[in-house]
Amino acid sequence: MSEDSSNFVFETVKNGPSIWDIEPNYRIVLYGKQNKEVVGVLDFNEDKLKFEGDAYESAQVFIDFVLRMFNQKIDQIKDEAALEGYKNGWKEAIEEYSEQFDPRED
Repeated sequence: MSEDSSNFVFETVKNGPSIWDIEPNYRIVLYGKQNKEVVGVLDFNEDKLKFEGDAYESAQVFIDFVLRMFNQKIDQIKDEAALEGYKNGWKEAIEEYSEQFDPRED
């Protein structure tokens, strides 16, 4: 079973002979342009980390992925801040309007 995140595939399990023989698979597969060819594999299944593939292209895929995730999070934070500011702006405007035209002052 794998979870696809654009150019990344996180392989989560290896299927054994039966459902009770499932063991974790700690591999990150990096795909190149158009997700057609594997450019690198990080394998954490052994005692030592093992990398196979094109280091430069794999690094570019990894950095692009991190940058895309970072930009999405920044956009989300900006949207939340803008919405909160919009709500607060309306709240302040209503309070200011209420103070100017408070019928109880007459």
